[in-house]
Amino acid sequence: MKHLIATAAFTATLCACGPMHVCTPTETRCAGSFVEVCDADGRWSPAEDCAGVVGADEPAWVCCAVLADELGPAGHACLPPDVACPAEEE
Repeated sequence: MKHLIATAAFTATLCACGPMHVCTPTETRCAGSFVEVCDADGRWSPAEDCAGVVGADEPAWVCCAVLADELGPAGHACLPPDVACPAEEE
């Protein structure tokens, strides 16, 4: 009986902690050819497959980190392969 009570108390303690967040909502990253965005639950979710951005006759685009500018905040985006990723130029 004591073992059952201890197990129930341990389980309740784990559940009270809630879900473990691995990222900050709206944060972005590259995962292979995918741009991923952090959802409201703190989990990574694919947003765009850069390899599928262009037609069959053109080379696939790549996921790159982009710096903040007048067009928007820093993050990640699909860019043509002939454009160097800004982070690689630094």
